Amino acid sequence: MSAPLVVLMPVYNDWPLIPPLLARLDAALSGAGLGAEVILVDDGSTDTPGPDLLQGARYRGIASVTLLHLGRNVGHQRALAIGLAYVHAHRECRAVVLMDADGEDAPEDVPRLVAAHEAEPGPIVFAGRSARSEGLLFRAFYEMYRLAHRLLTGRRIWFGNFSIVPARLLPRLVLLSELWNHYPSAIIKARIPFTAARNRSSVTTSIWPPRSSTMVASHSTR
Repeated sequence: MSAPLVVLMPVYNDWPLIPPLLARLDAALSGAGLGAEVILVDDGSTDTPGPDLLQGARYRGIASVTLLHLGRNVGHQRALAIGLAYVHAHRECRAVVLMDADGEDAPEDVPRLVAAHEAEPGPIVFAGRSARSEGLLFRAFYEMYRLAHRLLTGRRIWFGNFSIVPARLLPRLVLLSELWNHYPSAIIKARIPFTAARNRSSVTTSIWPPRSSTMVASHSTR
């Protein structure tokens, strides 16, 4: 049996979006004959999830959902970096899918990333960034960042965090100090091999399966 797949998502106060997002992810995974553990990194949310967040959930492709609590808000990129370090230290897996939990990254594209990884297992595979729905101010600052990055490095960023990372690259990736500021830039600066393809759309507790204790490790349901 091949090593499992991990799907890693930083979350900050987007808890109402999680149940429908996981339902879509589960449908995409099971439809492709895939299984995965989902790890949600709670980036010091002010609105913490209740114990009934996934009450009644029945998954076929998702083996378990684990919530990793951070003591304070450190920002999206640092939450992602901490999550990667946690997976590297505590999980044996064949690859890690990184995606946002705000609904902008389509769960239906996860099987495509996995297929691209299996076809070319060496590099990180990024999903090409499609049009996103953030506000005007966010888009303006992001475009300024992209311009500054291109002026400083000569490289254009046309992708975001949505990607699949081969497990063999995790030891190198988690040591990059730049990872704490911007994941794609860290990959480019460290010359870690990657490819990008356009997508079609563009303390640890277990929160699913339900358990009587809140301070337990996640486990498989199969």
